[in-house]
Amino acid sequence: MSLVRLAHRIATVQALKGRTLAGDRIGDSSILPQDRRNLRPDDPAHIITVYTDDEGRDLRDLTPDQKRNSLWIELEVAATVCNPAVPDEWGLPHTDAGLEITLDLIERQIHAALADEASPWANLWRRLHQGTGERRSVRVAMDQGLRLASRQISIEVEPLKDPPFGAEPTGVWVDFLSLMEGDPDLSDLATLVRAEFIGAGPITDWQTVIRSRLMPLDQSTAMLLDPLPEPEG
Repeated sequence: MSLVRLAHRIATVQALKGRTLAGDRIGDSSILPQDRRNLRPDDPAHIITVYTDDEGRDLRDLTPDQKRNSLWIELEVAATVCNPAVPDEWGLPHTDAGLEITLDLIERQIHAALADEASPWANLWRRLHQGTGERRSVRVAMDQGLRLASRQISIEVEPLKDPPFGAEPTGVWVDFLSLMEGDPDLSDLATLVRAEFIGAGPITDWQTVIRSRLMPLDQSTAMLLDPLPEPEG
């Protein structure tokens, strides 16, 4: 039940591409430590990485979902210590002040990109949640051969409910799949995501409830969620 998280990450990445000083260096998650992500002595990179985590939900609650997800946008700006002759791509000095300015500029550009009404991906991003909660921006710095300035932005969102099992995509999900299918880099993934809607075929409403809450059959029967057996005779 993670299609809405997947959609949030993809929409964030696509909305930010080419809209900040990071250019197209926008990634969907990364398990590498910060000081090893595409940071080469001959290429001082500005990188943005997007994560989602910390979803909360009570599967035993039959009331409408009240989920909240944390969307993380991590900025990384590196300057080499061993190769100071590399020209600064953005016209800012690779000093502590220059790195801090770069972080501030990129953070501002991120906000502008996600708020852009002319961007189909940004519009989709805003439609994937019903509201936002706390927003935090925390700066991190480290020194491991590279002077690396990093900032982590967290946005608490109240996401839409995941689409039901066994049903054709509707509403925002139609637009999400359409945007993915129109992008050569995402079209193959779109095929996989589309298959997750229908699966093996359409299912009944009571099966949707049971599957979405991972109920055992004896529990769903006790709660009168599945059909009663046909009377004999």
